[in-house]
Amino acid sequence: RIEEYVMTGLRLRSGIDREAFRRTVGHALDDFLARDRVDILVREGLLEADRHSIRATMAGTERLNALIGYLLG
Repeated sequence: RIEEYVMTGLRLRSGIDREAFRRTVGHALDDFLARDRVDILVREGLLEADRHSIRATMAGTERLNALIGYLLG
């Protein structure tokens, strides 16, 4: 269920809303995504992350399957 939420959410332009994730899943998004991996993808320009959401950039969208695999791996 969590993997599906992440895969689906990152395909949306708005990305994954952190509060909506918490309400739906019952846990914080950061409990399931390795912070170091998120930070690497942000530095590489593939993700944008702030306190409200996490979303793929245009470059990240072009590599979305690999990006999701890396985040969830």
